[in-house]
Amino acid sequence: MTKFSEVPKLEELTRNEISILSSLKNKNVIKFKEMLRTTNNMYMVYEFCNGGDLEEYLRRKKRLTETEATSFIKQIINGCFSLRKNNILHRDLKL
Repeated sequence: MTKFSEVPKLEELTRNEISILSSLKNKNVIKFKEMLRTTNNMYMVYEFCNGGDLEEYLRRKKRLTETEATSFIKQIINGCFSLRKNNILHRDLKL
């Protein structure tokens, strides 16, 4: 919360991000649930992804079959298409 007073534009940008995340409806984009605020902190709560993320999955599996890789690529493209349709540029994609 201290950063909001240090950088006045930060609170507006954070609220914009929350608004955008709340409006997205796509099975391949993690869902924003709520924002919790305390005196010192702000917590953004997202959908729980049982089984971890793609990076963890790849670490466990070591290799993907062509079918698995194709499935993951389709899901990523579907999520990116949904973002693009809403004029959103994601600059921090991770596995």
